[in-house]
Amino acid sequence: RGGGGGALPRGAAMVMYELLCLARARAPRGDVAALLRRHAQTVYRHGGVVCDVVSYGEQKLAYPIKKPGEKHALAQAVALQFQCAPAAVGEMREALAVDDLVLRWIFTKQRSAPSLAHFKRQARRAEREALEGGGNGELGTGGGE
Repeated sequence: RGGGGGALPRGAAMVMYELLCLARARAPRGDVAALLRRHAQTVYRHGGVVCDVVSYGEQKLAYPIKKPGEKHALAQAVALQFQCAPAAVGEMREALAVDDLVLRWIFTKQRSAPSLAHFKRQARRAEREALEGGGNGELGTGGGE
């Protein structure tokens, strides 16, 4: 039963999450990228998949975040969307709590991602409509002057 990564524990469900993280504004971009990379590796170790990584850049905060001896009015906002077992989130929370680069973070549970079958149905429907003429009152298809 070794601790090899990649395989989900028996009965563990994959859940879609998003991590929104506010990092220090003065932190080098490479450090913020390394932070995201570490958390992506945690997701992979728990058999999960990273779906999206977004950087919102430096943002002015609605109110200053106070840390001992510091006050932050700006932060780098980054988001990591991933799908994994809930155990990974606990491990990530522990790491975020002790990381000096991180000002605040929040995990949100997302609706599950659409399945591949959903996209196949959508593609078949679009193909059928194209074969049938496709001009069913859609915008841009009319010849009105």
